[in-house]
Amino acid sequence: MNLTRSPLARQTLVTWATLVSSLLFVFCARALIARDLGPTAMGVYVLMLTVALLGGTFLSLGLPAYNAAFALEQRADVLLANCLLWNGLVFCVLSAVCPLVFAFGDLPRSREFLVIGLWMAPLMSMMECLRGVLQGAGSMRAYNVVGFIGGALNLSGIAALTLIGRLGLAAAAICWVMSVVASLLVGVYGFTKGKGLARPDVQLLGRSMKFGGQAWLSQITGVLNIRLGVVLIEWLLGTAAVGLYSIAATISEVLLYMPYAVAAVAAPRFAQAARPDAMRLLVRAGAAVLALNAVCALVLALVADPLLPLVFGPQYAGAAPILRALLPGVVLYSPVAVAAWYFNAHLKRPAINLLVVGFSALCGALLIPLLAPRFGLVGVGIATTCGYTAAAILNMVLLRRTSDLSYAGFLEAARFGRGPLPQTHAR
Repeated sequence: MNLTRSPLARQTLVTWATLVSSLLFVFCARALIARDLGPTAMGVYVLMLTVALLGGTFLSLGLPAYNAAFALEQRADVLLANCLLWNGLVFCVLSAVCPLVFAFGDLPRSREFLVIGLWMAPLMSMMECLRGVLQGAGSMRAYNVVGFIGGALNLSGIAALTLIGRLGLAAAAICWVMSVVASLLVGVYGFTKGKGLARPDVQLLGRSMKFGGQAWLSQITGVLNIRLGVVLIEWLLGTAAVGLYSIAATISEVLLYMPYAVAAVAAPRFAQAARPDAMRLLVRAGAAVLALNAVCALVLALVADPLLPLVFGPQYAGAAPILRALLPGVVLYSPVAVAAWYFNAHLKRPAINLLVVGFSALCGALLIPLLAPRFGLVGVGIATTCGYTAAAILNMVLLRRTSDLSYAGFLEAARFGRGPLPQTHAR
């Protein structure tokens, strides 16, 4: 069966297009903020989103990974109800605490936006839990719609404010909050339409957290691994440097959307496939995203110098060498993003992902403080690439150990014309 004609490939392309569209919305929204408000405000905005993302991953306790791996074995509506229960309780607690922090905390204005990011963390967690249920159940159309709505609404709001001359950091934050809330409400309503919410199952929630604990640590480490540069730059080089680096990081992360799309579609297939089929799917998909991203990275490296000042303004010309430093690592990391769901959904061993991303994050954490003072933001990019490369090497070693395949076996599995790929019934 030709891979390019398979249902997996078609669903992957649609999911990839949705993810890229969502990233394009983020890209355009950040471009408007960067041009109107400058690097410092851009840095505060990015830090707010980083706090929300890290907080959401922390609060999720691995439930999105459990949902994606077991949605075909457990009732998906009960999994969703459990996630609503957990994240709703946390959101209520933060809704009681955060206003008091604003009222009596006497925080600098830039730190107030970090509190907003923290307040939004349960909603970010719930969004990932919902997408995990949809992913695991094979409901990729709904998965894509939920991911698309938030970015479209956020960009629409920021563009409207720009046109009327009312764009400010607070207004940009409000647009983002409203877009997250709206997309979450649409997703939950669409999933429960006609059947209502199920009753939570506390015992199942406990089992979910037990499995999810390993995936949770892996997710936290993985998000920290991707955002580690942003966190350390603010400490080492200042908030304005965060705004500059975030432009290069956002563009480089475009390359991860294809492996994320493959992983999202492949997760239920990994869960149901026999070991040889799962390994064949993994190797083919990993080889495909590696080759595609290598070509895309070369193109990005060539057009970075004229493109970035044109889109973001001349003050962001310095992001081009940072982008070129990041691209090799992102390319090599592409197959790791696919392998994560082989370990989660097929082997049911999410701790392996923790080992891979933890090793990558450790390498980055050690190298960034060494290289940043001497080479600046380019040094951060080089350190990040070294961390991604270390993760790719370790991932290959662990795949060989868990699959009992030689390198020749990997090459044989990667041949696209040999044997059918595993199929599942996607809704």
